[in-house]
Amino acid sequence: MLGYAKLEDAWQLAIKEEKIIYQWNDDAREEEEVSEESYRPLLKASRDVRLRALEQLPQLLDALKREGERVIKTIARAREAAKAL
Repeated sequence: MLGYAKLEDAWQLAIKEEKIIYQWNDDAREEEEVSEESYRPLLKASRDVRLRALEQLPQLLDALKREGERVIKTIARAREAAKAL
């Protein structure tokens, strides 16, 4: 999964890799799903992973735009509230 995260002390495009492990729970007497997530900079990923990440870029840009618009509206409301004080 492609995202934007602070890794190695810098904001950058990053990929999230998730590994799902199935473990036996003796107490519950059933198998449990345990996931492990790891993140790494996109630039340090293999060429194949970088090419697959391109397919997710439009969705990431849309999500970043929506988040930016949400933050701008929040700031505008806070300014109006501050002026009213």
